[in-house]
Amino acid sequence: MKRTSLILFFKVLLSVYSFGQQPDTTIYINPEIQPIFKYDTCSSLKSSMKEYFIDNYKMPRIIIDNGYIGNIIVEFVIEKDSTLSNINIGGRLKPTDY
Repeated sequence: MKRTSLILFFKVLLSVYSFGQQPDTTIYINPEIQPIFKYDTCSSLKSSMKEYFIDNYKMPRIIIDNGYIGNIIVEFVIEKDSTLSNINIGGRLKPTDY
């Protein structure tokens, strides 16, 4: 009986201490360990990301035909399991004769 009570006590004690703890959801702007992304022959993260989007992003035909230019800004969060979340794509486009 003592042994069962002792095991039950520890289970309750552990569940009380772990109850209510939230996972770390902090978004780090400058993490201590930088993500690694190697694309083609690029040597840095910035150049790899730039080349990847240049090679893989397809501008909608209507924008090309109407002569728009501009910058595209891509924001995202890299999760602990290396998946992407909170993906936002934005930027400003303007006609070439602006």
